[in-house]
Amino acid sequence: MITREQARKLRKFLEKMSVNATDEEALDNILAYPKWEVGHNYEKDERIRYEDVLYKVLQSHMSQADWTPDVAVSLFVKVSIEEWPEWVQPT
Repeated sequence: MITREQARKLRKFLEKMSVNATDEEALDNILAYPKWEVGHNYEKDERIRYEDVLYKVLQSHMSQADWTPDVAVSLFVKVSIEEWPEWVQPT
């Protein structure tokens, strides 16, 4: 049986290892990423989960209650393995 302390150490290890995961690996293992929280200093490129969706931090910031990943599009982007068409300037 795993102890609480062993589980904490394993969680910390998984979080360190998850930094190098591809987007596909990250989406397959979303529970390895910490939940978004208010008042936390997030660093650029860090991955977090919010309401069962994985997000990547676009710019370093301290989170606020009204800057949730689903609405603060300048701070977060959904992690996706979908291919997006190349953007073209409208004429």
